Amino acid sequence: MARREYELEDISREAPEKPTKSIEPPKLGKHLAAQLVFALLLVLMSPKLPRDMAIVLGSVMALFIALTLLASRPLVFQLAPKFSGIMARGFAKAITLVSALLTFEAFLAWMGFEDDVLGILLLPISLLVIFYAAYVMLTSAYREGYY
Repeated sequence: MARREYELEDISREAPEKPTKSIEPPKLGKHLAAQLVFALLLVLMSPKLPRDMAIVLGSVMALFIALTLLASRPLVFQLAPKFSGIMARGFAKAITLVSALLTFEAFLAWMGFEDDVLGILLLPISLLVIFYAAYVMLTSAYREGYY
C-alpha cells in the first residue's frame, strides 16, 4: 500500500519544464548602415541621373533595405536546425555588396562614364560581384544548416 501511495505521489508531481531555446536576432547594423549610406549617395546623385534610372535604382535600394530589415528578425531564419544568424548575416552582406555595385553604376552614369571604358568594364565587374554575392549567400546557408 505504501508503495502504491509512493507511485501515485511520484506520478502526480509535474515534470520539470524543458528550457526553451532563445533566438537572438542577428546584428546587421553595419550592413544596414552601409546600405543607407549607399541610398543617401544615390539620392544626392539623382538630380543629375536619368529620371528612369534614379527611380529604378532607388526602388531597388529601398527593397534591399527592407529585405535586410526582414532578415534581422529571428523568425525569418529560425527554421534552420541550428539557428545562429549566419545565414542572415551572409544575406545582408550579399545585399550590401549589390547595393554598392548599384551605387557605383549610378556614380558612373552621374559622371558620364557609362559609355567609356569604365562603363564597358562594368559588365564583367557586375557579374563577378553578383556571383560573389550568390556564393556568400549559399555558403552561409550551408553553414547555418540548410543542406
